[in-house]
Amino acid sequence: MARLGPALLAGVLLAGCSGGMPAPRDLSVEVQSSRDPAYDGERAPASAVLSLVPEEAVALTVTDFDEVKADLGLAGIGTADPAEERATFWQRAEAETSMLNGGLLRNAEERLTQEFSFSQLDVTWEAHWYDQTGAELGWALEIGPKVPMLFVQNAVKAGVGPLRGATVVPEDQLVVSGDVAQGQGSWAEIPGIDDLVGPADTATYVERACLTSRVEGELEPLEMWSVGFESGLATARLGPARRDLFERMRLGEQARSFRKGFEGGVADPRTGRIGYRMVDPARAAELALRQKLPFAACE
Repeated sequence: MARLGPALLAGVLLAGCSGGMPAPRDLSVEVQSSRDPAYDGERAPASAVLSLVPEEAVALTVTDFDEVKADLGLAGIGTADPAEERATFWQRAEAETSMLNGGLLRNAEERLTQEFSFSQLDVTWEAHWYDQTGAELGWALEIGPKVPMLFVQNAVKAGVGPLRGATVVPEDQLVVSGDVAQGQGSWAEIPGIDDLVGPADTATYVERACLTSRVEGELEPLEMWSVGFESGLATARLGPARRDLFERMRLGEQARSFRKGFEGGVADPRTGRIGYRMVDPARAAELALRQKLPFAACE
């Protein structure tokens, strides 16, 4: 059995079981004001990138490739390793982990490796953000500290693959493209949104709207939510003081497609979190990308 992480453990202690203990009478939780919106690379990826996501974006996906490597026990794999080993890594990552982003630079990997001495394996994390129609607005990559950013700048100047037209931010080891905020006017200024991202998730999906599949039931409005994936566990974060959390958790129990990716829901109404074990991490990530997550349904 997978071990219980902090979020799941808190749910067990407060909720008792997944069957649905009545919610505590006092669910009040103080919502912290927005933090400094300036980009801070010392933060966990899903928290750091909020400063780059413009306020008009509706959805965000983040994949921490350092965590993907750790999940597979291959933390040391890199661009210098044999091509066969690198190919095997990506095959396993796609089949065994909850990546939400498949690696933007992979299609240009051969040229990047041969001409510029870096590749997708040097990307520590990758994020993409989207508008309400699902169209991509922009993206960001953080390059590992061992890669001189001059190499990356040269690749951008050469217009290699998706790097054509991108902007390099050497002091932060970043490459960004599209509609990118500069701290002000970003998601980092939204009160409470920082509480929706975990400190060590392999991948994180954040949405600023409920999903359109309306259901019958006593559901409260849902303005923003997330689901984070970490080492066989998934944590849905719907915001604090939710009286409908057990009802939302049960929606997943009733959906066959959802049960192919997730099992064992445990809810904590005070923090608004639902913890799951992942039956199939890759399937769980696919369900998030396809927005097949019943707990985020509209009323």
